Amino acid sequence: MLLKFPNARLSVYNRLLTKRISCVRALVEEAYENGLISQGCLDDLELPGDSCGSAFAARKILEKFFDQRDVASSDGEKQVKVDELWSEIANDLHCYQKRTNLVHELPDDGLMDPMECGNMAPVVMDILLQHLNRYL
Repeated sequence: MLLKFPNARLSVYNRLLTKRISCVRALVEEAYENGLISQGCLDDLELPGDSCGSAFAARKILEKFFDQRDVASSDGEKQVKVDELWSEIANDLHCYQKRTNLVHELPDDGLMDPMECGNMAPVVMDILLQHLNRYL
């Protein structure tokens, strides 16, 4: 998959480095700025456990995106759409990592360095935007 949203990637990277915030916060702020979700709806989002913050935030943004739009006739249908789209996004992220040899693993202490998040978070945002662009 080719990356198509350089401004969004740069914005996420800039947030990580200048504000020294987590990748979760950087992606949520970028989603607010791009109008994917309404301002403030994910302000209390916290990363649970040892998962990738970028992937976790992307999944939550995706869920909230569909919650705030009338794209399905029922909650069950909406959840199927979210699950299908998340599967595509996760596959694209995996393929991108494999193609570029991008290693993104959580260190033993669970704290990511902003430079490490800077490798993955902008890519996650780009791929998320590509998939959500179909519904905008």
